[in-house]
Amino acid sequence: FTKGRFSEGEDELKRVLDLEPQNTKALLDMGAAYLSQDQPKQAQEEFSKLLTQEPNNANAHVGLGMALADQNNHEPAINEYKAALRLAPNARTVYYRMGVSQAHLKQYDDAIASYSKEREQSGDDAELENALAEAYGAKGMQQQAQEARNKAAELKSGETE
Repeated sequence: FTKGRFSEGEDELKRVLDLEPQNTKALLDMGAAYLSQDQPKQAQEEFSKLLTQEPNNANAHVGLGMALADQNNHEPAINEYKAALRLAPNARTVYYRMGVSQAHLKQYDDAIASYSKEREQSGDDAELENALAEAYGAKGMQQQAQEARNKAAELKSGETE
């Protein structure tokens, strides 16, 4: 996985799961492999299996949320992100992912709140500021949208230096 050779990793994980179908680490990794290979339906199946065994596995809830969001099932994805945050309130990127799904559903106030919470937890990020700008713009909050775009550009230029 660290070398990006997901299909080889997938083959190995299948062997592990043939021998140990209840191996939660392998199920989590298999779901991640499917997500990395743009196979969200298969990822959803793996994360669902894992959650049957470990309903309080925050990473599995995040993975399931990502798989659902990749299939444009944003409402159930948001529910999975909320479940993950109940289990791991300081998890990084979860508020951002939830905000993306909320924005897709045109729940812009919720998206702005989620993006703001992500910024509190994870700090400044150009991608996050661009998402905030989009949400502000969709609400007609042009000044806030422009401020977020400016901050994103500033953060981007700082990355290239």
